[in-house]
Formats: sequence, C-alpha cells, structure tokens
Amino acid sequence: MILDDWIKKYEKKAEPFSIPSGFVLWFEPNKGFFLYAKNGDYLEIDATCTTDIKAIMAVANAKAKIYGCRFLRTQTHRDPIAYMRLTGATPDFGLSGHRDNGLMYWVFWKEVV
Repeated sequence: MILDDWIKKYEKKAEPFSIPSGFVLWFEPNKGFFLYAKNGDYLEIDATCTTDIKAIMAVANAKAKIYGCRFLRTQTHRDPIAYMRLTGATPDFGLSGHRDNGLMYWVFWKEVV
C-alpha cells in the first residue's frame, strides 16, 4: 500500500493523522508506518499503523539503538494483553488512559536489546 492508504486505515480506527513537532515518520509500503522521537533515554513511538507489529518493533528497536536509547515507549488502543504477548512490552498503568479522541490508550515500555 502507499502511505496515503496506510494513513486512511489509521484514521478509520484511531484519529486524524498528523506528525507532532519533533517526530519522524518511518514508512515501509509492505509493513506500514510509525512516528518516533528521542525523548531522554527512550524512543517514543507514536501513531502506528501496521499488519506486522513484530516487524515494526524490530525497526523501532534498531532506531533506538542508533539514538542510544535504553527503552522504547509505545502505546496502543488495541487489546493490551495481545499487545504484551506480541511485543514483550510491560504496561505502564500510570501513563495509560483515555485520550482526546475518546479511546483508551495503553502505554508500554520495552528495554532495547
């Protein structure tokens, strides 16, 4: 799919797509996209649309290494148990909550390997 197709898919399930200041877009036609930004000792992963979360996490992990980050911080509005199982990430209940779009987002941390 082209980027516009992925964005339409994202907007249908989440919210209007935009790239916040300081974030960079990573896109692969067969895998999807995600936004990322270095924030202290972690790489923050924002808007993501994919059919292969394991591939996206591998790319995010590689980017985190390049930036010298110790952790990935991700979030999802999907099933948190499935997300934990697929990614090996740990939930942060203190940062999780409802966002402006009305959806519950679960925040997760994963050590960079």
